[in-house]
Amino acid sequence: MKYARSNFLTPIPQAASFDDLNAMLEERCRQRRGERAGRHGETIGERLVADLEAFRDLPAVPLEPSEKRAARVSSTALVRYRGNDYSVPTAYGFRDVVVKGFVDEVVILCAGEAIARHRRCYGTGTFVFEPLH
Repeated sequence: MKYARSNFLTPIPQAASFDDLNAMLEERCRQRRGERAGRHGETIGERLVADLEAFRDLPAVPLEPSEKRAARVSSTALVRYRGNDYSVPTAYGFRDVVVKGFVDEVVILCAGEAIARHRRCYGTGTFVFEPLH
């Protein structure tokens, strides 16, 4: 990363669009495959081939980039997650739930079924309500 930042992004490259910038950076990376880095005897491209052969297959289930926490619905149909209270339908009062905290949203599940979705709040002490709950 340091090499790419120092050699490909300094000075700041000029491009008409992000697609053009990405194409330019990709071409510079492809050219670098023929070079040697550090004290290695093989080229970067040869080392890349060996690394790719050593990779494992991707998991069958895609990674879900979220934090999962067990919680319990309160008597007021709220679930606390990271200092904030999120509403759920009142029918789920006193039930155990799983809260999935994504970067931009909070999903609350009961028995594997999503019962509420809210925009994530990064403050503390905030009540996030859905009026239709």
